[in-house]
Amino acid sequence: MSITVINDNDKYEVNVKKVRDVIALVLKGEKHPKAEVSIKFCDNNYMQKLNKQYFNRNNPTDVISFPAEESKYLGDILVSSEMAEQRAPEFDNSFQEELILYIIHGVLHLVGFNDINPFERELMQEKEEYYLGEIKDKKDVIINSR
Repeated sequence: MSITVINDNDKYEVNVKKVRDVIALVLKGEKHPKAEVSIKFCDNNYMQKLNKQYFNRNNPTDVISFPAEESKYLGDILVSSEMAEQRAPEFDNSFQEELILYIIHGVLHLVGFNDINPFERELMQEKEEYYLGEIKDKKDVIINSR
């Protein structure tokens, strides 16, 4: 298993080990123990540019996954740490819990889950809840503000 973690947001410091642990949990659970994945933490401005470029939506979003064509390399996940911090109170989550959810969500997209229609969304949310439940301490620090 190869997990590349990139932090492209100077406002936050990423705990690379914790990020890898969350991703590894989902990859193993979804039967992709040898997969390669990259994850990049960025800000809302960067996410808005990507959302516009790839999905023709002119607003920032929380997480975007780009599945790869290859079988071993699953793809790339982009997470807006800024969005997680902003939206966490809206869902009664801590900043850390919201980040963990985004990471899980991104990995699930890479392994084939979608949330386009209500049925698929419900299946994906069940998986998200399952993996959130598997994480011992959701208060562990994934990212710190600098």
